[in-house]
Amino acid sequence: MSTQTLTLEFGLRRFNTKRSFDGECITIDRIAAEDAEPERVTLSRLPGQELMLFSQQGTLLVRQGNGGWEILPKNSIALVTGHSPIEGILPRGAYTGYWVQCNHNCGSLLSNWLNERRAKSKNSNAVSILKATLPENKTIADEVTQMVFGNREVVEPRLLGGLQMLAVAAALNPSKSSLTPIPNDLAPGMLRLVNAVQSDPIQNWSLKQSSVVAGYSQFHLSRAFRVDMGYGLPEFVERCRVEMALHKLDSKNRDMHEIAAMCGFTTASAFREALKKLLGVLPSELRRYSQERSSK
Repeated sequence: MSTQTLTLEFGLRRFNTKRSFDGECITIDRIAAEDAEPERVTLSRLPGQELMLFSQQGTLLVRQGNGGWEILPKNSIALVTGHSPIEGILPRGAYTGYWVQCNHNCGSLLSNWLNERRAKSKNSNAVSILKATLPENKTIADEVTQMVFGNREVVEPRLLGGLQMLAVAAALNPSKSSLTPIPNDLAPGMLRLVNAVQSDPIQNWSLKQSSVVAGYSQFHLSRAFRVDMGYGLPEFVERCRVEMALHKLDSKNRDMHEIAAMCGFTTASAFREALKKLLGVLPSELRRYSQERSSK
C-alpha cells in the first residue's frame, strides 16, 4: 500500500479531505470544501509521482510559478506537467475534487514519455487542462469517472490504464479555453465566428459584425448561437475576455484598469463584475494571492 500522501496547505476555510483509494500504484484523495470566501491552496507534487487533478463540482484556479491563472472547471481534468508547487484558489461556492497520484514505477512508460516532453518544452511549468467530456475521450472518461466518482468497483490496472490514456490526451491536446468550450458539431459559419472571437475578443463583436463573419442573418445568428453554445453571443465574448484577463493577472504590477482595457472591458468595474459572476472571485483577490506568492 502507498505510504506517501499529498502535501496540502489550506487556510481557514473548512475542508473535508479523505483518502478514497489507496492502491499499489495509485492514490486518490477526495477534497471537498464548503461554500465560503475564496481560499488559497498549495499542492506539491511528490517525487517519483505523476499528478492529475479532477474537478467534480465547482471551479479551481491553478498556476505554477508566477504566470497567469488557468481555469479547472467542473468535469475537467488537469495533468500537472511541471515540478514546482501548484498555487490554487478555490473561488466562492462549494468544491469537490479528486487529486490522483500515480507512482512512476507503475507507469514508467508514461513517466518516461512525459519527461521527454518536459525536457523539450519551452514552458516546463505548464498546466495542461483536458475537459473530461470531450467526445474523443468520452468512453475513457466515463469509465474513469464511474470508478473514481461513482459506485463501480475500482480495478486498479483498469483505472491506471484509463488515467494514463487521459494523461496522454491532455499532454497532446492541451485545452486553451475552459470558459468557452466549443462543441465539435458546430456548423462551419458558426465555428468560424467562435474561433474569430476567441482569437481576438477585444474587438467590439456587435451582432451586425458577427453575422457578417458567420454568414448568417442577425436574427438567425442570435437564435442559433444560443442553441448551439448554451448562452448568447455577448456572454461568449465576455467569457473570452475574462479568460484573456486571467492570464494577465500575474505577479507583475499591472494596473487593474490597464488589464481591463487590454482585454476589451469598458471599465475595471465591468471586468470585476464579469469575473465575480463567471468564477466567483474578484480581481483584487487574485492579485493579492499573486503578490503574496511572489513575495515569498
